[in-house]
Amino acid sequence: MIGLSVATLAPTAHAAVTAGTSSGVGIDVGVSALSLVDLDVGPLAQSSGTAPAAYSTTNFVATVNSSVVLGSVAATDDGDGAINTSASSDVDGSSGAKLATSNATVNGLGVTLIPGIVLTPDFLSITSDTITSTSSSSGDFGSLVSTGSAIIENLSITIAGTDLLVGINNPSPNTVIVDAGGIAGLTIVLNEQIPSGDGISSTGMTTNALRVSLDAITVGAVSGLTGDIVIGQTTSGLAAVPEPAVSLLGGLGLIGLLRRRRS
Repeated sequence: MIGLSVATLAPTAHAAVTAGTSSGVGIDVGVSALSLVDLDVGPLAQSSGTAPAAYSTTNFVATVNSSVVLGSVAATDDGDGAINTSASSDVDGSSGAKLATSNATVNGLGVTLIPGIVLTPDFLSITSDTITSTSSSSGDFGSLVSTGSAIIENLSITIAGTDLLVGINNPSPNTVIVDAGGIAGLTIVLNEQIPSGDGISSTGMTTNALRVSLDAITVGAVSGLTGDIVIGQTTSGLAAVPEPAVSLLGGLGLIGLLRRRRS
């Protein structure tokens, strides 16, 4: 009987996903120069949520057309809006594996930095038919995982009139172009994936379909060109904890009490 009691009172493993979060942003541009008006656009069409409770949100922007002396940002409607984003999670306090996910799609992208004058080409030109980013986190305590992906259709990047990338589709994760176009301080990353968490109690992913970083670049009479252009950013994350189990020490104490009662 004692042996049976010990087996019955042994700890049982339980777990719970306690939180989920996700967000999607279509366009977020923040670039400044010492001698020109800043180009600040976004974050546009942001969808986000935090669970519990479970949520599902969407957002869209019909068209984008922003222009200053420093440059311009545009996105055009393909019949379903220029930008579409979504974020959702099913974390609701119940047990079992859970999910948090997000998506961002940008149609008809056009970005220009330091527009050319007369016969001088634009310093930077970016166009694409469609850019899509997805981040997803799933699982339960002890087996949490996050993934990211990006689909880029007909991407074209031109620097000072020279085609750097033309027609690229579906880049591999973390495709980095360092010192792009031979210009120090200009970095371009495609399908950038930034994971976080230990896979046991937490997991997360940030995916940037396209990120351009500028670090104090001088272009002709324009100096101190600094900032980031982020197109199609998604994030997701989950947190989980083990639930308290029946204590083995408490079980042994109960067995001792049963012994005393029998005697």
